Amino acid sequence: MYRADRLDGAYLRLEGGEDTPFTTGRTAYVDSNLVGGRVYFYRVSAVTAAEEKGLSEFAGAAALPDTLAEAGLP
Repeated sequence: MYRADRLDGAYLRLEGGEDTPFTTGRTAYVDSNLVGGRVYFYRVSAVTAAEEKGLSEFAGAAALPDTLAEAGLP
């Protein structure tokens, strides 16, 4: 999993989410190190026993602000 904060930005490789390593067969990723209100761009690559394949096309996502913290709720 790779992430950039600009479509044409440098995509940095992310570590396994929530203190878990990337493993084969994984179909989900939790990215909890985000800033609310910002847009992020992601690309993925397939990893085989021999090599890591090229990056996919990008997918964009917007992180929503933490409205519970703003409202003073736990």
